[in-house]
Amino acid sequence: MIGYLRGRVLRMTPEIVVLDVNGVGYLLTITASARDRMPARGDETELHVFTHVREDQLALYGFSSVDELEMFRMLIEVDGVGPKVGIAILSSANLDLLKQAILAEDVGPIRRAPGVGPRTAQKVIIDLKPKLEADA
Repeated sequence: MIGYLRGRVLRMTPEIVVLDVNGVGYLLTITASARDRMPARGDETELHVFTHVREDQLALYGFSSVDELEMFRMLIEVDGVGPKVGIAILSSANLDLLKQAILAEDVGPIRRAPGVGPRTAQKVIIDLKPKLEADA
């Protein structure tokens, strides 16, 4: 599994970055905060990585911090939240605001994410609030 990459930015779109790591180009789906911290093309950067393996696909997801990666891992453990929705939720609000919303049982910031309805937002709160309270 790939957990961390450091390399030069080859190409970037709002949702994807390609990093050149010693001549190998890694395509990663990234969060909004990772994109906002991304340097210019050709400059070096580092990302914390989640490797998602399915029988027909291998996908890499990049995060600007370990905390963001850990929140992503918690999100995708929620029934109905896959990697795509997890990235969307993390991109809809900054990490601190998202944690505060979950602790306050405020579905607003979670529902802003594309593909997240009221039932999924409530499930995220029900599943993650106890975990966040235990970490506090």
